[in-house]
Amino acid sequence: MTALDVAEAVAAEMSDRGALGVALMGSYARGEESAYSDLDVVAIGTGDASMRVRDYEEATNAYRKATELDTKNGEAFKSLGIAYHAGRKYPNAKQALVKARQLNPQ
Repeated sequence: MTALDVAEAVAAEMSDRGALGVALMGSYARGEESAYSDLDVVAIGTGDASMRVRDYEEATNAYRKATELDTKNGEAFKSLGIAYHAGRKYPNAKQALVKARQLNPQ
């Protein structure tokens, strides 16, 4: 699967292809070509890009997709909780953050 295949697969799940483009460009700029081998990493990048432009709904969609793709990724659950909190969805934020703490009890 090529980077373009991965990007298209994630973009199909997301409503805003612009945020995905920002995430992909940021990863390339940081030299993270291997990031495209995992769909959850691309979804997290999309969420990060959406948070930067304060599109909390898109961010929660992206982070939720990342948690579905990798159910043991505590950082994805933490990011999901932060996005929910930013979007004022406090019960959802608490649930995601509790899950993040269970996965990464540090």
